[in-house]
Amino acid sequence: MTITEQAYQAELAALRAEYAADLPGRLAEINTLWHALEAGDWSDSVLHMLHLQIHRLAGAGTTFGYAGMSKTARGLEKHLLSWQRNTSRPGALAWQAARLQLAKLAEEANGAPQIETDPAPSSLLAPMESRLIYLVEDDQALAEDFRLQLGRFGYGVRVFPNTEGVEAAVAEQRPDAMVLDVVLPEGDLAGTDLLRDLRSRLDLSEVPVIFVSARDDFDARLAAIRAGADAYYHKPVDPMFLLDRLEHLTRREADAPFRILIVDDEAALAEHYALVLRQAGMRATALTQPRQVLEWLAGNDPELLLTDLYMPECSGMELARLVRQDDRYLTLPIVFLSTEQALEQQLKAMSLGGDDFLGKPIEDRHLVTAVTIRARRARELRALMSQDSLTGLLTHARFKERLDAELARGQRNGSAVTLALLDIDHFKTVNDEHGHLAGDRVLKTLANLLRRRIRRSDVVARYGGEEFAVIFNDCDERDALHMLGTIREDFSAIQHGAKEGAFQVTFSGGIAAAHAGSSVDSLIERADQNLYRAKDSGRNRVLVSSD
Repeated sequence: MTITEQAYQAELAALRAEYAADLPGRLAEINTLWHALEAGDWSDSVLHMLHLQIHRLAGAGTTFGYAGMSKTARGLEKHLLSWQRNTSRPGALAWQAARLQLAKLAEEANGAPQIETDPAPSSLLAPMESRLIYLVEDDQALAEDFRLQLGRFGYGVRVFPNTEGVEAAVAEQRPDAMVLDVVLPEGDLAGTDLLRDLRSRLDLSEVPVIFVSARDDFDARLAAIRAGADAYYHKPVDPMFLLDRLEHLTRREADAPFRILIVDDEAALAEHYALVLRQAGMRATALTQPRQVLEWLAGNDPELLLTDLYMPECSGMELARLVRQDDRYLTLPIVFLSTEQALEQQLKAMSLGGDDFLGKPIEDRHLVTAVTIRARRARELRALMSQDSLTGLLTHARFKERLDAELARGQRNGSAVTLALLDIDHFKTVNDEHGHLAGDRVLKTLANLLRRRIRRSDVVARYGGEEFAVIFNDCDERDALHMLGTIREDFSAIQHGAKEGAFQVTFSGGIAAAHAGSSVDSLIERADQNLYRAKDSGRNRVLVSSD
């Protein structure tokens, strides 16, 4: 959850002050290790600890205002890496160059930090919002039906009975999409003429356009294509067909915040990265001990793991191998954050389980962009493997994994987790009387309605057949009941088209809140019991345990 700009800058300042206060102690430890080398102690442990300390300064210095120190540390780190990889001791020239760099390092660390105050990085995720549709239709009854039906899915529909006023409205506020009839009071091709004129005078490149018309001839369709139409439907058209196309044409990023795990033994730097990503709308967690990672992963469901390459207890490469040993995390993207520039080492790290490298130091805005790009790609790939092909919702198996993760998070944070199971009433009758294609459209309609109406932090899945499941995070039974109650009422009012005429469908639901120690199976069982009570008591209702 983002915080105010003032609070964000205050937290950054506190992290910088903490880092500056720790610097003298870091330099003292580096000098102690360096004197051990000078005294002839060239053991692996001394070289390893000295490299880690220099590596930390190289990776974090710039972030906290010590760019010169960071640059010098990277040069000194190269010497140390070559000494570690080469069994022979350095020559006099290499030793003298390293001593000069060490002296310069101390000088730059003692200087005042140079901070450029940047505004908090904005989230790259577009917020969920109502989508505005301009409907140009002279059939008032049809226009009102479209307005009501689409309104239940969060669309705001502004109706124009003719071409008058459309251009002024578009110039004042661009809609998210336009739906036009071809035949209007002004002429048999007035709709296509209107669109062509609008495109010649206004920028409509980002506005999808759908034509709905009683005309189904070649000339009308050709005119629509030439005017720049994205879709064409012949009347009468089921509003749910129109909804599917609008959902596709106007779809925006409205996903839950990306879930990021950061592992870096440099505590201040790890918290800095986490703060920046949280301010950009992500859910970021920072860990400083690699041994905490497996336990944390067991109770969470991250979409990206950022880890430092060089850490004292367990290197980033070793951590990647540990994570990859668990089949649950084979697809979890692992990105190394490091000052390591040697291509050979980068390739070795990736061969052991990593997916990519980000170089330290990294600017805040670049960190947000890089993480967003990689997390979004990972989410898209995961979606291909975990989404139901008909509805686009999570599959049964993937849903149970998410429920397990959300329960663990809720128990760890003390936040409420509530589960709802929904079942479409008399669905077999829908298939028998109207056909399986009509049944599929009903399933897609409910899926779209749930996806559009639940919060971004919640999770919706196709549980199986005509059953759906919703995980409400930070939400108790009564609040979940209120949300589902309005969705149930809107769904029951939707007109579904069929050859035999329009029909309506309802659903029943059962809700159960997680208790201390609730398991996935026990929570599902309690929600399922409430669902069956709702069906037994008359259907078209949602019940909680206290009902």
